[in-house]
Order: sequence, then structure tokens, then C-alpha cells
Amino acid sequence: MVNVAGPRVGAFFVHAQANAPRPASPRPPPPSVAQVHQALTRIPPASALRACRADAFDQLFVSHFIESFGLPKNISAGPTWLERLPSFLDARGDALATASIRSASMLSYGTWAHDEAIQADSYRWYARALAQLKKSIAQGKQPAAALKRAVCAAVMLIHFETWAGTSRNAWVHHVKGAASLLLAAGPEACREGFLQSVFSHLRFQVFIAAMQESTLHAFAEPEWMDVPFQGCRKTLFDELVDALFTVQRCLFLMQQRLEAGREQDEYHTETINRSIEAAAKQLFEWDAKYMAFLRPASWSHPERTTDLVLPGHVVFAELEDAEAAMARLPEAALLSLFHAGRLIVTQLAAPTCGNLRNTAQEDSYVILRMYRGSRQDNIEPSSKIRPFMMLPGLKIASLWSPLPQVRNQARALLLSEKILASPMFDIALTTKGYFSQIASPDSRIT
Repeated sequence: MVNVAGPRVGAFFVHAQANAPRPASPRPPPPSVAQVHQALTRIPPASALRACRADAFDQLFVSHFIESFGLPKNISAGPTWLERLPSFLDARGDALATASIRSASMLSYGTWAHDEAIQADSYRWYARALAQLKKSIAQGKQPAAALKRAVCAAVMLIHFETWAGTSRNAWVHHVKGAASLLLAAGPEACREGFLQSVFSHLRFQVFIAAMQESTLHAFAEPEWMDVPFQGCRKTLFDELVDALFTVQRCLFLMQQRLEAGREQDEYHTETINRSIEAAAKQLFEWDAKYMAFLRPASWSHPERTTDLVLPGHVVFAELEDAEAAMARLPEAALLSLFHAGRLIVTQLAAPTCGNLRNTAQEDSYVILRMYRGSRQDNIEPSSKIRPFMMLPGLKIASLWSPLPQVRNQARALLLSEKILASPMFDIALTTKGYFSQIASPDSRIT
């Protein structure tokens, strides 16, 4: 019996072409009826055909990689960066992009299919892509086409490392590398095409990496929030990341004040207060604009306070009843990130901004509910994408929630087998990062 490597079922198309094109010749006379019949019914010899396995399998791996993200259709006005990936495979001689795309897509598919041969081959493509990317970057400033290939490669290597974790925080190094390529090119280079769509995707990864290091990235600057989107409409995800970067700015300003031992002078206090108010405004507008489309129908209520806040004594087993109404992972991640951002803003604003509604308890419980109840469809290759999407909210709840029971439950979830087996385990284990030094109320403005 043949050992089938993976679940390759249904129609499977293999591109075939002749070994070599025929030389040009004078135009022949019109064929006779007999010649046409013979041409249509004759099966060519096998030696005249050459199966292109790479093309067919590239399509299989890449299409599965794209579907594994579970993104809804028409999420943006133009093609997403995922939908543009096949164009790099069509470009002959594009060895860098091809190698990087194969590394990530083969590891994704091979893991889902439990195909060790495909997984092993993905590591070989990763090594090849890494060497070619280093060579490309060493050449210095690159033309537009070469820049696209290099950014594509760096982003695909990020996704490879979020699966493989070949070394500690390897995915962070690739995030920084991809971001540095775009920073060198400037925001104007990210206004259209692949670079615009991949920049929109990369910003979230940059945000997570910056939170891990308790710093503020250049992508949080106004020009990077505006110029790349001048030619296209921002998606709900783009607007949420904008708000999260504004929250990150608040944290960074607070941290600077704490590290410098700065006195509570009026100027710095006012600067921080304005940043907090700006973040709160962005989150409020995002909530009003998009939340009705994301919350499950069973959550609909004019006042979204009591129906979202779970009693303090609720244990995780009691949350399982909500799973039937729970959103898929992308929607659950959006909800978790929104409430994580609002949790921080509420905690920062509590001592000084009395006009803001205190939603810290509500936000804390929703983050736990999202992590527990988010549904994973079978199309997703494995649970390894889940920590990357859900961990930021959980980490923030473990540090910033005003409720001890929530902080304890969030820390327990951070030590779950799925997270500890992911390349992001370092975030779960360390008490540093995510501006933890200012999570204590004693370090904030009073």
C-alpha cells in the first residue's frame, strides 16, 4: 500500500509543458479534416511531457497558507498581502521570495498534514531564504522591485519562526528586519501595491514586538499612520492598530517620566493626559464604528456593561456555554485587543480623568472570555497561530487588571501547554515587558 504523506484529496492539477519550444517555421497550409481528427485524438508519448511538481505544490501550499489565516473576504478595498503572494511565485528567477514563501507555507501545511517530509524540506528552504536575504540586504539601498522581494522574504520568515522558533525571539528579529527595510524606504514607498498591504499587516507585529520590549516604535509616529494610507481606506484592523500605537505612546511617556525621576510638573502631566485622552477617543470611536459587527448576537444590548461583565467567582468551566455564540479567532482577537487597549487607558486615566467611564473590570473579563471561547475552525493548520493573536490581550490582563483573580487566571493561562510550546513562550514566562514597571498604580500620575 502506498503511504500517502498528507490529506491531498479532491481535484489536483499538475501543470505540464513540452520539453522545448518548436523552432519557428513558415506558416503551413490549413490542415485537412483527417489531420485535425488525428491531432485531437492522439495521445502524445510520455517522454514529450514534463510535470512541473513545484508549480503545483507551490499553489497547494500557498493556498492553504492563505486560507489558514481565516480572514473574511473583502476585508480591504484592494488585494491583501496574502492575495498578492502568488505573484511572487509567478516571477521567474525570483529566488529570494520563492524560497521564503515555500519555507513558511510548507511548514504551515506540513504541520497541519502531519507530513514530516514537507516540514523537513521547509527548513531547507528557510536556510536558503535566510542566506539570500542577508545577501540582498548587504547590497544596500535597493530598487523598488528588489525592496518588495526583500520585505516579502522577511515577512514570510517571521511566519516561519512563529511556527518553528529556531531560536529565542527569532520572530522578533525578523519583525525588526522587515520594519527597518520599510523605515529606510520611507512612508511614501508604502502607499500602494504590495508594500502598502504588507505594511498594514506588519504594523501589528511591530506593535507586539515593541510591547515586549516596553518601547515605542517609529510606526507610531503620525506620518507612518497617515502617509501609507492616503491612497486607500483604512480597515477596521488598521484603525485598531492606530489606537493601540496611541496607547503605546501613553505608556512610553509614563515610562520616560518614571525612569527620569521627573517631578510632576504641569507640562509633562498635561502631555501625558492629552495622550491618554487621544487614546480613549480613538478607542471610543472604534467601538462605536465596528463593535456591533464583531460582538455575537447574544451580546447585543444598548448598555454593554452588565451583560459583558462576568461575576468575579466565575470559573472557566462556566464560560463554555458561550462558545456557541463566540466569534472565530480573527474576530475574537480583535475584541481581545480592543479591550486590552481600553483596559490600559482606563487604568492610566483613573487618577486624573474622572470623565472617562471606568471599564477595567469589564475589559478584564472580556479578555478572559475571548481566550476561552474563541472558536478554531478546522481550516486553521494548528493551534500555533492562536498564541500570537491572543497572547497580547492575555499578557495585558495579567499585568493591568485591577482584579487579583483575573490577574491570577490570566497568568495561569499564559502557562498553558499551547503557549509554552509556541515561539512566544518567553513573553509568557517573563515578568518584564508590556511596560510592567508602570502597571503598578504607585508609578502613575497622581
